[in-house]
Amino acid sequence: MLIVLAQVALLLVVVRTHVCAQEETGVRNWRVETGAAWEYTIHNTSIPVFKGSTDCGVFRSGTSRGAAAWAGIALPGLLGDRFGFAFRLGLAHGVGYLTATPMDPIIVSNPDSQPVRTVTSLQHQYRLNAEAMQARLDFLVEYAITDRFAVRLGPSIGMQYATVLAQRDVLNETSDVRFAGGEIARPMTQGETLSPESVVLSAVASVHYGIALGKRALLEPEIGVRAGLTPMVNAFAWRSYVLDLGASLSLDMTHRDTLPPPPAAVVKHIDSSQSRQPAVQLPHAPRLRASLEIVGVDESGNRLPAATIRVFEVLHRERAALLESVYFDRSSSVIPARYRLLTSEYADRFTTDSLTNLDPMALHYHALNIIGMRMRALPSATLTLAGATSRGEAPALGRQRASAVRNYFHDVWGIDTGRIQLSSAPAAATRERGEDQRAENRRVVIASNVPSVLDPVIISRIERSYEPPLISIDPRFESDAGITRWGIDLTYDGRLVGHISSSDTAAESRVSMNWQVDPNRINVENAFLRAELTVDDSAGMSVSSRTQVPLVIDRKLRIVERTDGPKGREATTYSLLAFDNASAEVNAHNRGVIREIAASARSGAHITVVGYTDRTGSQAGNELLSRRRAQAVVAALGAALKERRVRGVTIVATGEGYEEGRFDNELPEGRVLAREVDVILEQSAVGQ
Repeated sequence: MLIVLAQVALLLVVVRTHVCAQEETGVRNWRVETGAAWEYTIHNTSIPVFKGSTDCGVFRSGTSRGAAAWAGIALPGLLGDRFGFAFRLGLAHGVGYLTATPMDPIIVSNPDSQPVRTVTSLQHQYRLNAEAMQARLDFLVEYAITDRFAVRLGPSIGMQYATVLAQRDVLNETSDVRFAGGEIARPMTQGETLSPESVVLSAVASVHYGIALGKRALLEPEIGVRAGLTPMVNAFAWRSYVLDLGASLSLDMTHRDTLPPPPAAVVKHIDSSQSRQPAVQLPHAPRLRASLEIVGVDESGNRLPAATIRVFEVLHRERAALLESVYFDRSSSVIPARYRLLTSEYADRFTTDSLTNLDPMALHYHALNIIGMRMRALPSATLTLAGATSRGEAPALGRQRASAVRNYFHDVWGIDTGRIQLSSAPAAATRERGEDQRAENRRVVIASNVPSVLDPVIISRIERSYEPPLISIDPRFESDAGITRWGIDLTYDGRLVGHISSSDTAAESRVSMNWQVDPNRINVENAFLRAELTVDDSAGMSVSSRTQVPLVIDRKLRIVERTDGPKGREATTYSLLAFDNASAEVNAHNRGVIREIAASARSGAHITVVGYTDRTGSQAGNELLSRRRAQAVVAALGAALKERRVRGVTIVATGEGYEEGRFDNELPEGRVLAREVDVILEQSAVGQ
């Protein structure tokens, strides 16, 4: 007890010293907190069931459950940046029991049973029921591991009152026999008389996790343990070990003085020899004061009342269809270098996330890697490869081209050749009216028994914007003797993210430090931005001031696919690819995409259908063909919407013909990609 009282006295002296020292800066760092917890207690003791005898059993262990509530004061940063103290006054209530197994069962005789008198052996149990209220006073040292995690350690003094300790003899609940009065339990008048201790001491340890609820409020879930240091009853060793699961709400009550703008201070640099003697002799103790303020700054330079960073996130999804053909150069069976071919080592690390921001043509050059990755993930999937040649090439070249693709899947992606079949029949050829059509026939067509192997690729990326983009740290300091040096350190999540001092800027009595919000550094939600100002004057005095502001990250997610619509709306672009040359027929693959569009459309949606062609043909013919393709898609889409009973959808069709610059029409894959129809689905975003 004397040790605990000495610790309390020492803490009070330290707290008083801390408050007096901070009066110089106008800042008193403290907060009030209140909380509650659920408690699970394990009891360990050795109490005979009957007075002075252990022959009939001993109470050794048991458990209890209860709840606790408290209120207190926390002094963070009392001893440096990490160490502080906390004081808690609380109440706890627990109910439980200890058990002891009797040496012998209860023997019950029933003389009224006919025709033979019966004897019954009943299993029973001795219980020590315990219920207690306890008032506690905790003295805790706090250490901040990070801006969000902290641990607390220290002693606790508890005052027990309203304690109930009752021993009972309890029958097995499955028994039909009861004690007198029909009860399953009866008091034990011969049990050991127990007297609870009025004062108990415990050691406390807990871990806290801070969640900022605003500029000053903090929610702290915590988990803790309490270990009893003194017995709970007289004359017997009875220890308790408590697990606490709870949370506390604390409010920052730190007071910060507002200083008027100081007059121009004398700022100069002095060497070490000068610093030993005051440069200015004053008849009284000079005044040296300092304070800090953190505010936000928007893009227009306007100052915001609180430094709160909100991050807005937009998730962009690109849906890019895969061409089901790989195109080869004339008279060659080597996969062209424009296709992105990997080694087996790099294939193990390949993901579609690496394809973010690629245009459809560049993405197509990864088609073999995308298919190989999916074949690995789908062991039941198989491939059929059909090679084709153009007029004037050797017929065997088509099979050689298919073999080159099969070898790539096997050598790089480890796909068993038994899962890859080379078609005996060549791929269907395009009518060759010129070199463009001949180039499109130099290919390998890929088919699979699992349609998802050739599904479009969905690529996601997140764009973030921050509001406000700047944080301004504004110090104020004044000195009667003249300032010789000042400096500000800015830390976030325990890392130094900014520094400014009198040697970095012009000599002014008030400066501002602007900190650019860095996405690579703002990666912890609801952490604290901390600033510390240190000022020295020519009289040899030094003073510091600290402040902190929670940076609340408010994520708002909106999904956009390919194109970004107006606020509150989403726009999704679907590309229908691989129309045959000079054809407007919607093939089976594109009909699957149309069904997907109809499934995504909601009442009130607006759909724009735009048809395109490659460079082959005249301008007038291409414009007519592109309109025919768009109208064919509109007809198929209308039927799919009707089938799904989606009404109130507006559809507009147009044909753009050949649009130069969309894809490189010098290459066969570029011409195939150019023969597409884009379907833009615009509708209100979900939840709007």
